[in-house]
Amino acid sequence: MAELEQGVRRDIAYNKWLAEQRWKQWKKEEEQILREEGASEETIQKLREYDWEMFKQERRFLERQTPMAMHSGRERMQREEIYDEKELLEAIDHEALYEVVKSLDSVSREILVLKLQQYNTAEIARKLGITEKAVYRRMDRIKEKIKKIVE
Repeated sequence: MAELEQGVRRDIAYNKWLAEQRWKQWKKEEEQILREEGASEETIQKLREYDWEMFKQERRFLERQTPMAMHSGRERMQREEIYDEKELLEAIDHEALYEVVKSLDSVSREILVLKLQQYNTAEIARKLGITEKAVYRRMDRIKEKIKKIVE
């Protein structure tokens, strides 16, 4: 397992897909052992969610450690982490976009922050205690507002 973890750490900044595949394989093997030892499905699910959060946290850390030359211009722009609504607003340079984001309710702004941290819709819904459909609807409304200022 130490070799697998080392492989994830070494490759993660260069190949997200490969790192995720290795993590999934490691999790599958670990969960099989837990089931054989009699762990409940609820415990296994909680452990999976916790490990996934730790994996993503480490991935984000390692991505920031990659030399700038390794990234394209688009990736360089996305390297700055935004951890809360205040940082989100401070990071916006475009006045009209700032006003749109500022006018959003706190849940919608939190969804934006989590999206910027690369959480998927299901994870955002769980974190905020809302349905996935609600997350999609809010994202659609945000996109509509942004399209109005772009057009």
